[in-house]
Amino acid sequence: MWLCSITAVVLLFCNGNAAEQSTPIGHHYQSRYVKCVHELNNNFRTSCSVLGKKVTNKSGGQCLDDFELALKNVRTMCPTYCGEADEFEIVHKVPPNNHVCIKFHNYGLIRRKKDVYLWRRGECKNETITFTVNCGFTSSRKNLERTQNDPSLYFRKLLARQ
Repeated sequence: MWLCSITAVVLLFCNGNAAEQSTPIGHHYQSRYVKCVHELNNNFRTSCSVLGKKVTNKSGGQCLDDFELALKNVRTMCPTYCGEADEFEIVHKVPPNNHVCIKFHNYGLIRRKKDVYLWRRGECKNETITFTVNCGFTSSRKNLERTQNDPSLYFRKLLARQ
């Protein structure tokens, strides 16, 4: 009986500790899905749309072409609507076995002005592919103060994520 209690306490401690490292208090994450579809009538163009919590844009809306002077190349940049995020990362692509699009080589993320853009260049510009982008936001001061006043709120959130 006491072994079960110890195991439960250790499990709670380990899970809580791991989650604390990956999700600091006062921080939350949202995912964006950037879906790019090759246009059948145009050999050199894809239309991209962004889908996420409270975020949806029409296919092809807001994407722009950017000339990279150092590489003498044109890349396509589409907003992710992660403008207020203090961290961002591409965590997945579909199909995962697409070997034309290589992270950091011909696609990635860049902060420009007041948003974070998904950029693609070279052969990756003409691929039908979907990217999952995680955006990390600092929580509002009100939520942070509420959590600091009642730490059990934080632990309930951690347990709810399991």
